[in-house]
Amino acid sequence: MTNKGPKIKRYKSIYDDSAQKRKRMGSAVAITLICAVFLFVGYSLSGVWSEFIDTVINPAKNTVSDPYVSSELPAVSDEPAITPPVEVEAPSEEELQKAEREEKIKTFKGVFMPANTFYDDTAFSLFLQNARAKGYNTIVFELKDGTGHLYYKTDSKAVLAAQPLINEAADLAARTNAMKEAGFIAVPKIHAFQDNLASKNIPNSYAMYMSLGETRWIDNSVDKGGRSWLNPESEVAQNYITNICTDIVSYGFEYIIVDSLQYPSGLALDKAFFGERSITDRIGVLSDYAEKLEQALLGKNCTLILMSTATAQMNGNADYYGGNPLNIPVENVASSILPAYFPQPLSAAGNSGGEEIANPSDKPYESTKTVVSAIKKAGAGNVHEILPFIQYFDGYQEKGADEQIRALEENEISCYVLYNTEGIY
Repeated sequence: MTNKGPKIKRYKSIYDDSAQKRKRMGSAVAITLICAVFLFVGYSLSGVWSEFIDTVINPAKNTVSDPYVSSELPAVSDEPAITPPVEVEAPSEEELQKAEREEKIKTFKGVFMPANTFYDDTAFSLFLQNARAKGYNTIVFELKDGTGHLYYKTDSKAVLAAQPLINEAADLAARTNAMKEAGFIAVPKIHAFQDNLASKNIPNSYAMYMSLGETRWIDNSVDKGGRSWLNPESEVAQNYITNICTDIVSYGFEYIIVDSLQYPSGLALDKAFFGERSITDRIGVLSDYAEKLEQALLGKNCTLILMSTATAQMNGNADYYGGNPLNIPVENVASSILPAYFPQPLSAAGNSGGEEIANPSDKPYESTKTVVSAIKKAGAGNVHEILPFIQYFDGYQEKGADEQIRALEENEISCYVLYNTEGIY
Protein backbone atom coordinates (compact mmCIF):
# COMPACT_ATOMS: atom_id res chain seq x y z
CA MET A 1 0.00 0.00 0.00
CA THR A 2 1.32 3.28 -1.09
CA ASN A 3 1.69 6.02 1.58
CA LYS A 4 -0.19 9.24 0.53
CA GLY A 5 0.77 12.71 1.69
CA PRO A 6 -1.55 15.15 3.60
CA LYS A 7 -4.60 16.35 1.69
CA ILE A 8 -4.61 20.09 0.77
CA LYS A 9 -7.96 21.94 1.34
CA ARG A 10 -8.84 24.45 -1.44
CA TYR A 11 -11.16 27.52 -0.98
CA LYS A 12 -13.16 28.42 -4.01
CA SER A 13 -13.20 32.16 -3.23
CA ILE A 14 -9.38 32.35 -3.43
CA TYR A 15 -9.29 30.97 -6.87
CA ASP A 16 -12.50 32.76 -8.24
CA ASP A 17 -10.74 35.90 -9.66
CA SER A 18 -13.65 37.43 -11.72
CA ALA A 19 -16.08 37.77 -8.83
CA GLN A 20 -13.45 39.26 -6.55
CA LYS A 21 -12.50 41.89 -9.12
CA ARG A 22 -16.05 42.94 -9.74
CA LYS A 23 -16.59 43.46 -6.03
CA ARG A 24 -13.53 45.65 -5.66
CA MET A 25 -14.35 47.75 -8.74
CA GLY A 26 -17.91 48.47 -7.52
CA SER A 27 -16.65 49.75 -4.22
CA ALA A 28 -14.12 52.01 -5.91
CA VAL A 29 -16.72 53.52 -8.22
CA ALA A 30 -19.06 54.25 -5.34
CA ILE A 31 -16.32 55.96 -3.36
CA THR A 32 -15.34 58.02 -6.40
CA LEU A 33 -18.90 59.19 -6.99
CA ILE A 34 -19.35 60.20 -3.36
CA CYS A 35 -16.12 62.19 -3.47
CA ALA A 36 -17.18 63.94 -6.71
CA VAL A 37 -20.48 64.99 -5.16
CA PHE A 38 -18.73 66.45 -2.10
CA LEU A 39 -16.23 68.29 -4.31
CA PHE A 40 -19.00 69.79 -6.47
CA VAL A 41 -21.06 70.95 -3.50
CA GLY A 42 -18.00 72.36 -1.80
CA TYR A 43 -16.90 74.25 -4.87
CA SER A 44 -20.38 75.65 -5.41
CA LEU A 45 -20.64 76.93 -1.84
CA SER A 46 -17.11 78.24 -1.59
CA GLY A 47 -17.94 81.62 -3.29
CA VAL A 48 -21.02 82.21 -1.12
CA TRP A 49 -19.08 81.45 2.09
CA SER A 50 -16.22 83.64 0.89
CA GLU A 51 -18.55 86.59 0.22
CA PHE A 52 -20.33 86.03 3.55
CA ILE A 53 -17.09 85.98 5.50
CA ASP A 54 -15.75 89.01 3.57
CA THR A 55 -18.95 90.95 4.29
CA VAL A 56 -18.71 90.19 8.00
CA ILE A 57 -15.10 91.37 8.09
CA ASN A 58 -15.68 94.42 5.80
CA PRO A 59 -19.35 95.49 6.14
CA ALA A 60 -18.81 98.63 4.02
CA LYS A 61 -17.87 96.52 1.02
CA ASN A 62 -20.37 95.05 -1.44
CA THR A 63 -23.24 97.35 -0.43
CA VAL A 64 -24.98 97.00 -3.81
CA SER A 65 -27.69 94.45 -3.29
CA ASP A 66 -29.07 94.45 -6.83
CA PRO A 67 -26.84 92.16 -8.95
CA TYR A 68 -27.92 94.12 -12.06
CA VAL A 69 -26.87 97.55 -10.76
CA SER A 70 -23.21 98.47 -10.80
CA SER A 71 -21.76 100.47 -7.94
CA GLU A 72 -19.11 101.90 -10.23
CA LEU A 73 -19.56 105.30 -11.98
CA PRO A 74 -19.89 105.07 -15.77
CA ALA A 75 -16.85 106.00 -17.74
CA VAL A 76 -16.81 109.58 -19.06
CA SER A 77 -16.43 109.72 -22.81
CA ASP A 78 -14.40 112.39 -24.53
CA GLU A 79 -16.70 112.17 -27.54
CA PRO A 80 -19.19 115.12 -27.89
CA ALA A 81 -22.83 114.29 -27.15
CA ILE A 82 -24.91 113.88 -30.27
CA THR A 83 -28.20 115.81 -30.08
CA PRO A 84 -30.93 114.23 -32.16
CA PRO A 85 -32.26 116.59 -34.86
CA VAL A 86 -35.39 118.59 -33.93
CA GLU A 87 -38.12 118.37 -36.49
CA VAL A 88 -39.40 121.86 -37.46
CA GLU A 89 -42.67 122.13 -39.28
CA ALA A 90 -42.26 123.78 -42.67
CA PRO A 91 -44.17 127.07 -43.13
CA SER A 92 -47.40 126.81 -45.05
CA GLU A 93 -47.87 128.35 -48.49
CA GLU A 94 -50.08 131.02 -46.91
CA GLU A 95 -47.37 131.93 -44.39
CA LEU A 96 -44.74 132.16 -47.12
CA GLN A 97 -46.94 134.46 -49.21
CA LYS A 98 -47.64 136.65 -46.17
CA ALA A 99 -43.91 137.01 -45.48
CA GLU A 100 -43.24 137.89 -49.13
CA ARG A 101 -45.91 140.59 -49.09
CA GLU A 102 -44.48 142.12 -45.91
CA GLU A 103 -40.99 142.25 -47.42
CA LYS A 104 -42.44 143.86 -50.52
CA ILE A 105 -43.71 146.82 -48.46
CA LYS A 106 -40.07 147.89 -48.05
CA THR A 107 -39.91 148.58 -51.80
CA PHE A 108 -42.87 151.01 -51.91
CA LYS A 109 -42.08 154.38 -53.48
CA GLY A 110 -45.61 155.63 -53.66
CA VAL A 111 -47.97 158.53 -54.20
CA PHE A 112 -51.47 159.10 -52.87
CA MET A 113 -54.35 159.39 -55.36
CA PRO A 114 -57.38 161.31 -54.02
CA ALA A 115 -60.90 160.05 -54.69
CA ASN A 116 -61.83 162.75 -57.23
CA THR A 117 -58.85 161.68 -59.33
CA PHE A 118 -59.71 158.00 -59.02
CA TYR A 119 -63.24 158.22 -60.38
CA ASP A 120 -62.51 160.80 -63.12
CA ASP A 121 -61.35 159.04 -66.29
CA THR A 122 -59.16 161.84 -67.62
CA ALA A 123 -57.61 162.76 -64.28
CA PHE A 124 -56.93 159.09 -63.57
CA SER A 125 -55.05 158.53 -66.84
CA LEU A 126 -52.96 161.69 -66.43
CA PHE A 127 -52.08 160.70 -62.88
CA LEU A 128 -50.74 157.33 -64.03
CA GLN A 129 -48.64 158.94 -66.75
CA ASN A 130 -47.14 161.48 -64.36
CA ALA A 131 -46.42 158.94 -61.63
CA ARG A 132 -44.74 156.57 -64.06
CA ALA A 133 -42.64 159.36 -65.56
CA LYS A 134 -41.33 160.29 -62.10
CA GLY A 135 -40.40 156.73 -61.22
CA TYR A 136 -42.91 155.89 -58.50
CA ASN A 137 -43.92 152.23 -58.21
CA THR A 138 -46.94 152.31 -55.86
CA ILE A 139 -50.29 154.10 -55.93
CA VAL A 140 -52.42 154.37 -52.79
CA PHE A 141 -55.97 155.41 -53.73
CA GLU A 142 -58.97 156.23 -51.57
CA LEU A 143 -62.08 154.08 -52.01
CA LYS A 144 -64.00 155.12 -48.88
CA ASP A 145 -63.52 158.50 -47.22
CA GLY A 146 -64.29 159.84 -43.75
CA THR A 147 -67.86 160.70 -44.70
CA GLY A 148 -68.63 157.09 -45.64
CA HIS A 149 -68.87 157.55 -49.41
CA LEU A 150 -67.66 154.72 -51.65
CA TYR A 151 -65.98 155.49 -54.95
CA TYR A 152 -66.30 152.16 -56.72
CA LYS A 153 -69.28 150.25 -58.07
CA THR A 154 -70.38 147.15 -56.19
CA ASP A 155 -73.26 144.68 -56.14
CA SER A 156 -72.70 143.64 -52.53
CA LYS A 157 -75.98 143.97 -50.63
CA ALA A 158 -74.10 144.08 -47.31
CA VAL A 159 -72.12 147.10 -48.54
CA LEU A 160 -75.04 148.85 -50.24
CA ALA A 161 -77.07 148.76 -47.01
CA ALA A 162 -75.45 152.07 -46.03
CA GLN A 163 -76.34 153.71 -49.39
CA PRO A 164 -72.74 154.86 -49.75
CA LEU A 165 -72.20 155.01 -53.54
CA ILE A 166 -71.61 158.27 -55.34
CA ASN A 167 -73.05 158.72 -58.81
CA GLU A 168 -69.59 158.83 -60.38
CA ALA A 169 -68.42 155.57 -58.81
CA ALA A 170 -65.76 153.93 -60.98
CA ASP A 171 -65.33 150.42 -62.30
CA LEU A 172 -62.81 149.01 -59.80
CA ALA A 173 -61.77 146.08 -61.99
CA ALA A 174 -60.92 148.38 -64.92
CA ARG A 175 -59.03 150.83 -62.69
CA THR A 176 -57.08 148.02 -61.05
CA ASN A 177 -56.07 146.48 -64.37
CA ALA A 178 -54.92 149.86 -65.66
CA MET A 179 -52.67 150.45 -62.64
CA LYS A 180 -51.17 146.97 -62.78
CA GLU A 181 -50.59 147.12 -66.55
CA ALA A 182 -48.75 150.42 -66.02
CA GLY A 183 -46.43 148.64 -63.59
CA PHE A 184 -47.80 149.95 -60.28
CA ILE A 185 -48.52 148.20 -57.00
CA ALA A 186 -52.15 149.18 -56.37
CA VAL A 187 -53.11 149.70 -52.71
CA PRO A 188 -56.68 150.72 -51.79
CA LYS A 189 -57.35 152.77 -48.64
CA ILE A 190 -60.55 153.15 -46.63
CA HIS A 191 -61.80 154.80 -43.45
CA ALA A 192 -63.37 152.48 -40.91
CA PHE A 193 -65.43 153.89 -38.02
CA GLN A 194 -65.34 157.51 -39.20
CA ASP A 195 -68.48 157.07 -41.27
CA ASN A 196 -71.44 159.44 -41.21
CA LEU A 197 -73.51 157.60 -43.85
CA ALA A 198 -73.46 154.09 -42.41
CA SER A 199 -74.05 155.35 -38.88
CA LYS A 200 -77.23 157.10 -40.12
CA ASN A 201 -78.53 154.38 -42.43
CA ILE A 202 -77.70 151.13 -40.61
CA PRO A 203 -79.61 150.51 -37.35
CA ASN A 204 -77.63 149.74 -34.18
CA SER A 205 -74.35 150.75 -35.77
CA TYR A 206 -73.75 154.23 -34.39
CA ALA A 207 -72.12 155.84 -31.36
CA MET A 208 -74.87 156.90 -28.96
CA TYR A 209 -75.50 160.13 -27.13
CA MET A 210 -75.05 159.27 -23.47
CA SER A 211 -76.76 155.89 -23.04
CA LEU A 212 -79.80 156.90 -25.08
CA GLY A 213 -79.97 154.14 -27.67
CA GLU A 214 -82.17 156.07 -30.11
CA THR A 215 -80.02 159.21 -30.19
CA ARG A 216 -76.87 159.43 -32.29
CA TRP A 217 -73.85 161.28 -30.94
CA ILE A 218 -72.22 163.76 -33.34
CA ASP A 219 -68.68 165.14 -33.20
CA ASN A 220 -69.65 168.82 -33.44
CA SER A 221 -72.73 170.97 -33.58
CA VAL A 222 -75.01 170.51 -36.58
CA ASP A 223 -74.47 174.06 -37.84
CA LYS A 224 -70.72 173.41 -37.86
CA GLY A 225 -70.95 170.20 -39.84
CA GLY A 226 -71.11 167.74 -36.96
CA ARG A 227 -71.19 164.08 -38.04
CA SER A 228 -72.01 160.80 -36.43
CA TRP A 229 -69.60 157.87 -36.22
CA LEU A 230 -69.88 154.12 -36.28
CA ASN A 231 -69.60 152.50 -32.86
CA PRO A 232 -66.41 150.40 -32.56
CA GLU A 233 -68.19 148.13 -30.08
CA SER A 234 -71.13 147.45 -32.38
CA GLU A 235 -70.97 144.06 -34.07
CA VAL A 236 -73.18 145.49 -36.81
CA ALA A 237 -70.64 148.25 -37.48
CA GLN A 238 -67.72 145.85 -37.41
CA ASN A 239 -69.40 143.50 -39.86
CA TYR A 240 -70.08 146.40 -42.23
CA ILE A 241 -66.40 147.39 -42.35
CA THR A 242 -65.31 143.76 -42.79
CA ASN A 243 -67.77 143.33 -45.67
CA ILE A 244 -66.37 146.40 -47.43
CA CYS A 245 -62.78 145.21 -47.02
CA THR A 246 -63.44 141.68 -48.27
CA ASP A 247 -65.47 143.04 -51.17
CA ILE A 248 -62.59 145.31 -52.21
CA VAL A 249 -59.83 142.69 -51.91
CA SER A 250 -61.88 140.25 -53.99
CA TYR A 251 -60.55 142.27 -56.95
CA GLY A 252 -57.11 140.81 -56.32
CA PHE A 253 -55.36 143.36 -54.09
CA GLU A 254 -52.42 142.21 -51.99
CA TYR A 255 -52.81 145.06 -49.47
CA ILE A 256 -55.46 147.31 -47.99
CA ILE A 257 -54.87 150.31 -45.73
CA VAL A 258 -57.51 150.91 -43.05
CA ASP A 259 -57.61 154.33 -41.38
CA SER A 260 -59.73 155.55 -38.43
CA LEU A 261 -59.98 152.16 -36.77
CA GLN A 262 -60.51 154.04 -33.54
CA TYR A 263 -63.03 155.62 -31.19
CA PRO A 264 -64.36 159.00 -32.40
CA SER A 265 -62.53 162.30 -32.28
CA GLY A 266 -64.28 165.63 -31.94
CA LEU A 267 -66.11 167.65 -29.31
CA ALA A 268 -68.21 166.50 -26.36
CA LEU A 269 -66.50 163.11 -26.21
CA ASP A 270 -67.70 162.74 -22.63
CA LYS A 271 -71.26 162.60 -23.95
CA ALA A 272 -70.55 159.71 -26.34
CA PHE A 273 -71.51 156.20 -25.24
CA PHE A 274 -70.34 153.00 -26.93
CA GLY A 275 -70.68 150.19 -24.39
CA GLU A 276 -69.26 148.99 -21.10
CA ARG A 277 -65.84 148.01 -22.48
CA SER A 278 -65.14 151.55 -23.69
CA ILE A 279 -64.85 152.65 -20.07
CA THR A 280 -61.86 150.48 -19.23
CA ASP A 281 -60.64 148.59 -22.32
CA ARG A 282 -60.80 150.59 -25.54
CA ILE A 283 -57.49 149.17 -26.77
CA GLY A 284 -58.87 145.68 -26.15
CA VAL A 285 -62.00 146.36 -28.22
CA LEU A 286 -59.96 147.69 -31.15
CA SER A 287 -57.43 144.86 -30.86
CA ASP A 288 -60.12 142.17 -30.90
CA TYR A 289 -61.70 143.60 -34.02
CA ALA A 290 -58.39 144.26 -35.80
CA GLU A 291 -57.39 140.61 -35.29
CA LYS A 292 -60.69 139.37 -36.75
CA LEU A 293 -60.39 141.72 -39.72
CA GLU A 294 -56.78 140.70 -40.34
CA GLN A 295 -57.68 137.01 -40.33
CA ALA A 296 -60.54 137.60 -42.77
CA LEU A 297 -58.13 139.37 -45.13
CA LEU A 298 -55.34 136.80 -44.79
CA GLY A 299 -57.85 134.20 -45.92
CA LYS A 300 -57.99 136.14 -49.19
CA ASN A 301 -54.18 136.51 -49.44
CA CYS A 302 -54.30 140.18 -48.48
CA THR A 303 -52.21 142.02 -45.88
CA LEU A 304 -53.84 144.57 -43.58
CA ILE A 305 -51.96 147.85 -43.03
CA LEU A 306 -53.40 149.81 -40.10
CA MET A 307 -53.06 153.59 -40.30
CA SER A 308 -52.94 156.20 -37.53
CA THR A 309 -51.27 159.55 -36.87
CA ALA A 310 -47.63 159.91 -35.91
CA THR A 311 -48.60 161.86 -32.78
CA ALA A 312 -50.80 159.01 -31.51
CA GLN A 313 -48.09 156.47 -32.33
CA MET A 314 -45.51 158.45 -30.36
CA ASN A 315 -47.49 159.15 -27.22
CA GLY A 316 -50.74 157.20 -27.39
CA ASN A 317 -54.25 158.62 -27.07
CA ALA A 318 -56.62 157.58 -24.31
CA ASP A 319 -59.78 158.91 -25.99
CA TYR A 320 -59.29 157.50 -29.48
CA TYR A 321 -57.42 154.27 -28.72
CA GLY A 322 -57.28 153.76 -24.97
CA GLY A 323 -53.50 153.66 -25.34
CA ASN A 324 -50.99 153.54 -28.16
CA PRO A 325 -52.37 152.31 -31.51
CA LEU A 326 -49.08 150.49 -32.06
CA ASN A 327 -50.20 148.09 -29.33
CA ILE A 328 -53.04 146.88 -31.54
CA PRO A 329 -51.73 143.48 -32.73
CA VAL A 330 -51.35 144.28 -36.45
CA GLU A 331 -47.76 143.91 -37.61
CA ASN A 332 -47.83 146.35 -40.52
CA VAL A 333 -48.75 149.99 -39.95
CA ALA A 334 -48.96 153.22 -41.90
CA SER A 335 -47.96 156.44 -40.17
CA SER A 336 -49.19 159.91 -41.10
CA ILE A 337 -45.96 161.92 -40.71
CA LEU A 338 -47.03 165.42 -41.70
CA PRO A 339 -44.98 168.19 -40.01
CA ALA A 340 -47.70 170.76 -40.82
CA TYR A 341 -49.90 168.96 -38.27
CA PHE A 342 -47.28 168.27 -35.61
CA PRO A 343 -47.87 169.95 -32.25
CA GLN A 344 -45.83 173.07 -31.58
CA PRO A 345 -43.41 172.74 -29.98
CA LEU A 346 -42.75 169.15 -30.97
CA SER A 347 -41.36 166.95 -28.25
CA ALA A 348 -40.78 163.23 -28.08
CA ALA A 349 -38.90 163.43 -24.80
CA GLY A 350 -41.04 160.76 -23.22
CA ASN A 351 -39.98 158.26 -25.86
CA SER A 352 -36.63 159.21 -27.36
CA GLY A 353 -35.08 161.79 -25.08
CA GLY A 354 -34.94 164.32 -27.92
CA GLU A 355 -35.11 168.08 -27.44
CA GLU A 356 -38.13 170.19 -28.34
CA ILE A 357 -38.45 171.54 -31.87
CA ALA A 358 -40.12 174.95 -31.76
CA ASN A 359 -41.44 175.05 -35.35
CA PRO A 360 -41.47 171.47 -36.69
CA SER A 361 -43.06 172.44 -40.02
CA ASP A 362 -39.98 174.57 -40.75
CA LYS A 363 -37.62 171.70 -40.05
CA PRO A 364 -38.79 168.66 -42.03
CA TYR A 365 -35.60 166.67 -41.54
CA GLU A 366 -35.24 167.26 -37.78
CA SER A 367 -38.92 166.84 -36.97
CA THR A 368 -39.32 163.71 -39.11
CA LYS A 369 -36.20 162.11 -37.65
CA THR A 370 -37.39 162.82 -34.09
CA VAL A 371 -40.87 161.47 -34.76
CA VAL A 372 -39.78 158.32 -36.61
CA SER A 373 -37.23 157.47 -33.93
CA ALA A 374 -39.93 157.74 -31.28
CA ILE A 375 -42.38 155.66 -33.32
CA LYS A 376 -39.85 152.87 -33.85
CA LYS A 377 -39.11 152.80 -30.14
CA ALA A 378 -42.80 152.73 -29.21
CA GLY A 379 -43.52 149.97 -31.71
CA ALA A 380 -40.49 147.80 -30.90
CA GLY A 381 -41.54 144.16 -30.67
CA ASN A 382 -45.04 144.82 -32.08
CA VAL A 383 -44.52 146.32 -35.52
CA HIS A 384 -42.92 144.57 -38.48
CA GLU A 385 -43.10 147.24 -41.19
CA ILE A 386 -43.84 150.98 -41.06
CA LEU A 387 -45.18 152.70 -44.19
CA PRO A 388 -44.80 156.48 -43.74
CA PHE A 389 -47.11 158.97 -45.44
CA ILE A 390 -44.98 162.09 -45.82
CA GLN A 391 -45.97 165.66 -46.61
CA TYR A 392 -45.98 166.93 -50.19
CA PHE A 393 -47.81 170.24 -49.79
CA ASP A 394 -47.36 173.69 -48.17
CA GLY A 395 -43.92 174.19 -49.66
CA TYR A 396 -42.77 170.60 -49.04
CA GLN A 397 -42.70 169.68 -52.72
CA GLU A 398 -39.31 168.39 -53.79
CA LYS A 399 -36.93 169.74 -51.13
CA GLY A 400 -39.15 169.22 -48.08
CA ALA A 401 -40.05 165.69 -49.15
CA ASP A 402 -36.40 164.91 -49.84
CA GLU A 403 -35.51 166.03 -46.31
CA GLN A 404 -38.18 163.73 -44.87
CA ILE A 405 -36.99 160.81 -47.00
CA ARG A 406 -33.42 161.37 -45.77
CA ALA A 407 -34.67 161.23 -42.17
CA LEU A 408 -36.51 157.99 -42.93
CA GLU A 409 -33.45 156.38 -44.47
CA GLU A 410 -31.34 157.29 -41.44
CA ASN A 411 -33.93 155.42 -39.38
CA GLU A 412 -33.62 152.41 -41.73
CA ILE A 413 -36.99 152.92 -43.41
CA SER A 414 -36.79 152.67 -47.18
CA CYS A 415 -40.47 152.97 -48.14
CA TYR A 416 -42.81 155.96 -48.24
CA VAL A 417 -45.97 157.41 -49.78
CA LEU A 418 -46.02 161.08 -50.81
CA TYR A 419 -49.24 162.67 -49.57
CA ASN A 420 -51.00 165.54 -51.29
CA THR A 421 -54.78 165.86 -50.95
CA GLU A 422 -55.01 167.27 -54.50
CA GLY A 423 -52.87 164.57 -56.05
CA ILE A 424 -50.27 166.99 -57.45
CA TYR A 425 -46.71 165.64 -57.56
